[in-house]
Amino acid sequence: MVAERKAGRKVLTSTGGSGDDAQHAFGWRDAMDLVVKWRQLSEPNDQVVWVDLLTRKEFEAGFGSHTPIYSGQTKCVRYYMNFERGFSLFKDILIKEGHSFDASNNPVPLGGDQKRADIAAAKTAEELWQVIGVDSWAVVHIESCSRAGHSMEGTRLTLVKLRNQPDAYEFSIRTPVTPPRWQDYDQELSVMWEATMAALVDGDLPLVAQSALRYAYYWYNFMPLARGTAVVGYITLLGLFMAAGMPVTASIPKNYQDVLSSMRHRLEALNGLTAPRI
Repeated sequence: MVAERKAGRKVLTSTGGSGDDAQHAFGWRDAMDLVVKWRQLSEPNDQVVWVDLLTRKEFEAGFGSHTPIYSGQTKCVRYYMNFERGFSLFKDILIKEGHSFDASNNPVPLGGDQKRADIAAAKTAEELWQVIGVDSWAVVHIESCSRAGHSMEGTRLTLVKLRNQPDAYEFSIRTPVTPPRWQDYDQELSVMWEATMAALVDGDLPLVAQSALRYAYYWYNFMPLARGTAVVGYITLLGLFMAAGMPVTASIPKNYQDVLSSMRHRLEALNGLTAPRI
């Protein structure tokens, strides 16, 4: 594809997982769908599908991922290493915005100096739930790279009291994918994909690294697959670096089960790069 662009030829395709067979320029979704097809074949028992290709009812309802970090008396082995960071971020958002959202997506006011102080002082999921008083969630906003001043909905940090279990609470990450959110990320990923391709064509390795990492960062916040988003994003990231002639040889850092958690730190390691804030 890069060779075709260098030669000044447009790359067209009629596939790409969108369900639309019309011929179009090869874009981010066409590239990701190649890896999605591999993921579908590698684990045929998993339902690896694009969320926007589910039923309209499921898509519009916000079908998404659910990743428990702490549930009841269980520290989820794969993700608990992110509890302190996620819990601290959740409290910061509550204090800054002055509200959370309940299960019906209605705002739950958290005003008052005392309540904010109690939120800041909470050290466990149970203590924080008792301060809020209801099951609730907060949005982690991230900044757009292509639209100055535009904020996007990243993931949701969620705190609920488990039913039929005394003194049991769950702190988790949930990422619902709705049509408006899909349009938002589609625009962002389109811009970042083109930036990555342009950098590859120009042979600008620092810019390739910057654009590829940003692209992967938005992909992980997007979570557009019913299953397999993590590995599809990671394989794509490794592929982009290999295409640039600089294969990644380092392992994922210790205590980071998922790539998203370390993406910001890798971005900041690049000279002169400011990572998207979360």
